[in-house]
Amino acid sequence: MLITDDKIVVTSEMMTDANMMRGGEFGIPVDPKDPSKGLQWKHAFECEDDDFEKIEEYFLNKANQVIDIFQLESERFAWSMAKFPEATALSSLLKMKEEMDEIEVELTMEQSFTTKEATSKEYADALMCLFDSAGRHGITPVEIFAAYRDKFEYNKTCEWVKNPDNTYSRKK
Repeated sequence: MLITDDKIVVTSEMMTDANMMRGGEFGIPVDPKDPSKGLQWKHAFECEDDDFEKIEEYFLNKANQVIDIFQLESERFAWSMAKFPEATALSSLLKMKEEMDEIEVELTMEQSFTTKEATSKEYADALMCLFDSAGRHGITPVEIFAAYRDKFEYNKTCEWVKNPDNTYSRKK
């Protein structure tokens, strides 16, 4: 995918992942700014420039919906504290393991039966549980990302060895 301020190159994979291709037809957004209005299906050979512009506008709008992860996590954490008042850092971590098991099942299937979008939502569930555990332990997303940066810089200086299960460990 290539994005500039006013243009996006849409690939067939993007169209497929967004369920906007079937057979020889393209799903043209009725309103690129409001996906809830649905798609108008047209055979690929019948599409006009305006149709391709609507598809591009749809994906550009989607790409430009920049999310402030700190604000979003603040809202999610406040909701979680109210909705699950008895949850703990450990119980949220246990829930994350459940979510990771779901991801593992998807990754180990010979043929995937879910879309990239559905799998992305499983990763999001796991990430929310991780943030929830950290928050209930008194660690903020800002602190996590500061540690993330520091740990990444440190990891770049280390030597790594490949383990039999295809994971990697720092050389001791």
